[in-house]
Amino acid sequence: MVSKKRVVVEPGISVLRLDGGKKRYLVRLKDGNKKWMPSRCFDRLPEARMFKAQLLMDRRRSTTADQLAARKMRFSDYWDQWRAECRSDCGEGWRKEQQRIGRVYILPFLGHIAIGDIRSRDIGLVLDRARARKKLGPAMQRHIYNVMHKAF
Repeated sequence: MVSKKRVVVEPGISVLRLDGGKKRYLVRLKDGNKKWMPSRCFDRLPEARMFKAQLLMDRRRSTTADQLAARKMRFSDYWDQWRAECRSDCGEGWRKEQQRIGRVYILPFLGHIAIGDIRSRDIGLVLDRARARKKLGPAMQRHIYNVMHKAF
């Protein structure tokens, strides 16, 4: 259980005293829009200072709290949001085909990964698995790639 009292160690870093005398360092900063950026607790002060430095660098780059939260969103959640908001301009048949491609070929491999953690090798793995396991031809591999390209 955490005590109610926080003691500020330095701007943006507070120390929390836990039962048993253990300390945790809480890092909390606001972005340029005065919204709270993602906060974290650390066992050691140097780790807290490193995280604070990263948040300050993001703030200097005008990265908002909403953008930082979006990086942590899983690809499957992003996929659902993208389908709802961005696919209204295409035909019904193509929308259904995109949904099928996502469900069968993309989401099983990328769905659990956070958006900010997806790398080009992950996209390559999706295409390699489609080619090897499903024995898909070049045209279908291109469709899968195009759907991923549009989503990103």
